[in-house]
Order: sequence, then structure tokens, then C-alpha cells
Amino acid sequence: MAGDGWSLVLFDDEGRPLLGTWVPPHGLGVTDPADTDHRAMLQFGESTVRLAEIARQSAHASEAVAELWPLIARLEARVEDGHTEREVLHLLGRARVGLGVALGNVLPEERLSTAARWTAKSVDIARYFGDPNFTSYVLRMHGNELRKARLHGAAVDRLRYAVALAPNQEARAAALPLLARAAGALRNQRLFTG
Repeated sequence: MAGDGWSLVLFDDEGRPLLGTWVPPHGLGVTDPADTDHRAMLQFGESTVRLAEIARQSAHASEAVAELWPLIARLEARVEDGHTEREVLHLLGRARVGLGVALGNVLPEERLSTAARWTAKSVDIARYFGDPNFTSYVLRMHGNELRKARLHGAAVDRLRYAVALAPNQEARAAALPLLARAAGALRNQRLFTG
């Protein structure tokens, strides 16, 4: 370790150095947990996501969009700069889902696919973490936005996966009514008779 990062040297088959570079800690996904700026950013982001969800559930979805949009822009810029800490990615995934769901409440019907695109941006992050609860939640929200956008086949697919991944009865109970609505819109009776 040299200074505030690591030196990285690549060698050829005969042991001669080919390339040398310096890699900052955040380039390897390492951040000092004692870094007050990092902690403050995460705490602010978590509070923003929670408050946006409260606003959305209180019929103030446009305020939720206004809160989440700048947070997501900051987090995406941070990730583009190589700051790919676990906490940042998890927060980004939750914020994108929240934005997509809030957009699904304020956009006109012909633009609802935009909401589904935002929730879709969280699916890869959720799968990366391998947390069944988080992945089931993201798929549930994404599936519901797909249903609202009238992409019923895709909605049923994501919601079936959300139900299958649900780690407990509460998560299953949250996903099943959404699956029933999507399957009903698709007129897929097999889902309920098999």
C-alpha cells in the first residue's frame, strides 16, 4: 500500500513489468468507515429515501420525485467516479426503485413505461447483493410498474419471481395480490388453477 491507495503492476509471462498504475482505495470498493463525509452522505441518502416513501404514501408523489432525483444523480456520479461501496450501491438501488414507483404515481398513462425503466435499473443491483428480501422487493415494485405500463407478460414474469424469492410470508403476501392483478390483466387463469 502506498499513500492513500495501492500500486498495481501487471507483468508479462516472463516477469517483466508491462503496466504500472496507482489505484485509489475507492477504485477497489474500499472506503474508510470512519470517513465522516461518507457516513454523512449515507445517512442523508437513507433519510431522503425514507422521507420520499412517506411523501409518496401520503399522496405527495411529486415531492418524492423532487427529493429522489438529485440524490440519484449524486449517487450515480459517485459510482461513475469509481466509488462502488456496498452501502452506496444498496442506497442507489433503493432510491431508483423509489423514484420509479413515485413516477408511476405522477406520470400520465402513456408515459408509465418511464417509471418501469427506473425500477428496472435496480434489478441488477438487487441481484448483485443476493439478498432475497431486497431482490423480492425490487422485483415486486418493478413488476407492478410493468403492469401499470400494460406490459402484463413481463409483469407476471417479475412478480412470479418475486413470489418465488420471497423469504417469508409477509413478503409473499405483499407480492401475491400484485401477481393476481397482473395475471388478471393478462387473463392467465392457469396461474390460479395449477
